[in-house]
Amino acid sequence: MGAVIRCCVSWAPLRRQADSRSEMISAMLFGERAQVLEQSGDWLKLETLFDRYQGWINSLQTEKQEDQVLFVVLREALHLNNGRHQLYLPAGSEVPEGRMLHYGEEQYLLPDLAHTPMMSVRSQLLSEARSWIGAPYLWGGRTIWGCDCSGFVQVLAKIHDITLPRDASQQITYGQEIAFEQQHPGDLAFFSNEQGAITHVGICTGGHTLIHASGEVREDMLDERGIFHEGLNRYTHRLHSIRSII
Repeated sequence: MGAVIRCCVSWAPLRRQADSRSEMISAMLFGERAQVLEQSGDWLKLETLFDRYQGWINSLQTEKQEDQVLFVVLREALHLNNGRHQLYLPAGSEVPEGRMLHYGEEQYLLPDLAHTPMMSVRSQLLSEARSWIGAPYLWGGRTIWGCDCSGFVQVLAKIHDITLPRDASQQITYGQEIAFEQQHPGDLAFFSNEQGAITHVGICTGGHTLIHASGEVREDMLDERGIFHEGLNRYTHRLHSIRSII
């Protein structure tokens, strides 16, 4: 195994091959760490430490990992301004302990990132999920500026100290399956294709709707058949199961 590095930009695409034209399969957020498996020119093949996902990243978007206590950015996007430059960090980014963040040659004053919950975890997760509504769909994305269904779910779970793997087909192995009528806010609903493969995931509201990334992050009707899209006047996803991760 090689060195441990971290993402040193707001977010960086993780690609299937060592080529900027290759498919984006996931994304690393600022501060997230990974083990270097292989190098090819300016490209590094990594295994991320957070979810053990493998892919290629441009080495210019990484730096050597320093031993630091890290805090996870909780809000959908953290806006920093030092008077000369602005910086936006997506939810799930990992920033060092302390009040100053070094980003390239710039320094930014961090707000207090301590987590002081005023609501239950389920209520907070649902509130934060709704704050992402309208975020565009992006295959492999994990930020409010672009996310896929499992990336959206994974980051929302991460900011509540719940570690989920990257893909919906992996996430379904976590938590406990529950009956449809037992669902609560923050439970996950999984959907399958005609062959039974898990292809989609979303966050239950507990009120027969679901927040999920499909075209954009949106809230749609959910029943025991699946997701009903009112605009299209049809079901778009077939319900497989509901699981509690909280």
